[in-house]
Amino acid sequence: MSTDEPLLPDAPAELVEWMKRFGGFRGSVDPAALTEATMRALEEATRRTGGNREAAFALLAADGLITHAVGGLAKAEDPESELLTLIGRLASGGGEGPR
Repeated sequence: MSTDEPLLPDAPAELVEWMKRFGGFRGSVDPAALTEATMRALEEATRRTGGNREAAFALLAADGLITHAVGGLAKAEDPESELLTLIGRLASGGGEGPR
């Protein structure tokens, strides 16, 4: 699998494009980068009010990006610690979070 291929092979192509728009598939599974991409997608979803299609895709992209991050972290040496760090990053708005 190349670094540009998602861990979500069954995801619709349009959703994958939205995930790429926020920077979700650059390089390896980097939790910090995926967290930042997730936060960008969430910000975009909240900026697009009125229940339009773009808001829905931005929200779905955020879900896919965080799923991508969690899938990668599940293979880490200490997945529990890594997942807790990811949660900390999300809770702090995408920053470093607790270690």
